[in-house]
Amino acid sequence: MPIEIEAIIAQMEWAAARGLSEFSTSTADTDLSIRRSVTSQASGQGAVPYSPQPTVDTAQTATATKTPTIDAPMAGCCHLSSESDGTVFVREGDTIELGQTLCMIEAMKVMTSITATQAGTVKAILVEDGDQVDAGTALFEVQP
Repeated sequence: MPIEIEAIIAQMEWAAARGLSEFSTSTADTDLSIRRSVTSQASGQGAVPYSPQPTVDTAQTATATKTPTIDAPMAGCCHLSSESDGTVFVREGDTIELGQTLCMIEAMKVMTSITATQAGTVKAILVEDGDQVDAGTALFEVQP
């Protein structure tokens, strides 16, 4: 099956408009993966780099008493369990370990595990299952 360039360009524009820095697509006999640098501004918007460290919202930096958050590294659909109506990865009040899966984000039919970047206690889950999130959206408050 030949590669349809227009379809790939449309998918790439969709990914760039959402701040994604990686794009993959497949046909019956072809796999295509493209990764753009975070300094690329092709769509007029900069890509948000993946940050394995929890980031703190600017409002939180003003007040040191706020709980640090674990943020979405990419845009997509947030899943709090691995299956529909399945058991959630974590609940408020759960103690979590470094590297533990907290949720999954689906972008372009690819599921990405979002893992804990620190051990602690989940103080709040800031999104609902199935929510569309942008890169940088706070997903969880975790008390170290």
